[in-house]
Amino acid sequence: MMAHITIENNEKYSTDGLPASCSRKIVTGLLKEELGFKGLVITDALNIMKAVTIIDNAPLVASKAGNDMLLMPIDETETINSILAEMSQDSIYRQQVYQSVKKIIRLKVHLGFFI
Repeated sequence: MMAHITIENNEKYSTDGLPASCSRKIVTGLLKEELGFKGLVITDALNIMKAVTIIDNAPLVASKAGNDMLLMPIDETETINSILAEMSQDSIYRQQVYQSVKKIIRLKVHLGFFI
C-alpha cells in the first residue's frame, strides 16, 4: 500500500519552512508514530525539490527526518558519505539507518529479488 500525505502547516506539525520530506515532525512524528505507518517511506525526488537549494545537505536532513529511501539525490556519493559520517557520530541515527536497511531488504525478499 502506498500513501502520499500533504498537510497544512499548523501549530502541532509546523515544518518551520521545511518540505514535509525533510521534517522529522511529519515523517517520524505524524506518519510513523501517530498514524502507525510501518511501510517504506521514500522522499520526493530530491533533485527537483526546492529544498536542495535552500537546505544545507538536504538528503541527510531528509534521512534524519525518518525517510527510509532517498529518491534521486543530486550527488549520490556525497549523500552516502554524509550519511556514513553522521552514522559514525550518532548511534541513534545509526540504528535508524539500520532499521531502514532492514525494511528495504525485507521488501526485496518479499518481491523475490533475493533467492
